[in-house]
Amino acid sequence: MTIMRAKKWFPWLVLLSGCLVLSLNLGVRQSLGLFIPDMLNDTGWNAATFGLAFAIQNLMWGISAPIAGAIADRFGTTRTLIGGGIVYALGLYLMGTSASPGELYLSAGFLIGTGVGITSFPVVLAAISRVFSNEKRSFALGLASAGGSVGQLVMAPTTQALNSSLGYVSALVILAAISMLIIPAAFAMTGKAEGNSPTATPDLGPQGLAAAFHEARKHRGFALLNAGFFVCGFHIAVIATHLPTFTELCGLPRSVAAEGLALIGLFNIVGTLTAGWAGGKWRKKYGLSFIYGMRA
Repeated sequence: MTIMRAKKWFPWLVLLSGCLVLSLNLGVRQSLGLFIPDMLNDTGWNAATFGLAFAIQNLMWGISAPIAGAIADRFGTTRTLIGGGIVYALGLYLMGTSASPGELYLSAGFLIGTGVGITSFPVVLAAISRVFSNEKRSFALGLASAGGSVGQLVMAPTTQALNSSLGYVSALVILAAISMLIIPAAFAMTGKAEGNSPTATPDLGPQGLAAAFHEARKHRGFALLNAGFFVCGFHIAVIATHLPTFTELCGLPRSVAAEGLALIGLFNIVGTLTAGWAGGKWRKKYGLSFIYGMRA
């Protein structure tokens, strides 16, 4: 009876851990732009330096995510997330101690971007998908995605408070320590389906990255989905990175930017939960078309 009860609750444990990982991942990442005004004043670097650093970060995010998925298939979700959490925390710590643009490109760009990519949606959502049935999977993925928005809702004002009271160096050290919570959360993210459980998705065996890409690129929906995510990632990255500097140029208090980012997270929670619920009832392509139409 105890074993059956454990199997029943195992998917929800994976989901809860996945929500925590994504909350830490995106909550910290979407708050990093709040440090730019102070770092501009302290270092004397220009805005282009930070723009390039965050551009590198987003490129590394995109490059590392599919590679992380392949690594997770080979070595397991837990090990992959632990490695990503360490890289993420190291990048945050070194960002606060960067003494040159090159060091900023390495820390805020390469390391943080790689850490974000490894611990973001592809690895986490794949693990969650494996342990939920078709009927519950869409809603579970919606809950997990909302976890990232909860992180943004909480971390944006928290980061601003830390930055205002302690300065950006100490604030980034604290964020590095907070991001290390990804490591204990990763131990529940086995990503392995319970083959005899009715709530699990059957494991069809490992598939190489090249083979998976070759199969996916034959599907028209794969190209369309990537195009949609390209637009999504572009405008979200620009807003999160440059909103704090923009609000300061407009003469507004810095807290306005943090509140704005938190509001984006709040309404994104509503949107992702609604999308997850709707995805279990109607064809997902119609829901995506509606969402991207609303964004436009």
